[in-house]
Formats: sequence, structure tokens, C-alpha cells
Amino acid sequence: MKITLSKSQWELIGNKAGWMKKAQIISGDGFADGGERYTDEELDLMEKDEIQKIKLEIDRPKKIKDLCDLYVKIHPNASGYEMNTLWNDIGQMSTEQINEYIDKYAANWGKGENN
Repeated sequence: MKITLSKSQWELIGNKAGWMKKAQIISGDGFADGGERYTDEELDLMEKDEIQKIKLEIDRPKKIKDLCDLYVKIHPNASGYEMNTLWNDIGQMSTEQINEYIDKYAANWGKGENN
């Protein structure tokens, strides 16, 4: 069974449940718009939110693009070889397989595991 929610429905549920926060802008220096540096826990939470948004994406090409963008965000010095490997890994996968890949690998990209 598949349940489809609009973005506004998803945000409403998240706000009521307390796990949806208004996003703060992070500049290139890693500081929040209030001027204080984000903690590692806050950055990890934001990364997890991004991963969940990618998993919920229905449009497969956008899911692949967003996943590649997230990899570059987490690894700004990624080589062309790394990006090509990622593209080859996920480019031929079904949406379900991409979600499994996200659970197995992407959730650990920023932690030094499975990179």
C-alpha cells in the first residue's frame, strides 16, 4: 500500500508531531543565520531530514539528482571518479532500490562509514 501526501500535508503533520522545524540558512562558514555555529547534532539532524525528503521524492530523476547533490554537499571535494561511481551505482536502480541504497549507505556518508 502506498500513501501519497502533499508537501503541505507532510509539513502539517510534522509541525503537529514536533519533528518539523523551520529551516535556518547555513552559510558557507557553517554558521546559522543567528550567528551561532550549528552543533554536530543539529547538522546531523538536518542531514537526516534531507535524506528523508529524498526518500519521499516520487520523481525518480529528481531523487537521483537530489541524492547526488547531497553527496556533493557532504563531500564538497568529491572527485569526478567518486561522482561517476555514485551515478553508476544508482543510475540503473528502481526507486525502491534507491531507497534501500539510501538506508544502507547515504545515511552514513557524513560519518566516515561506507564512503
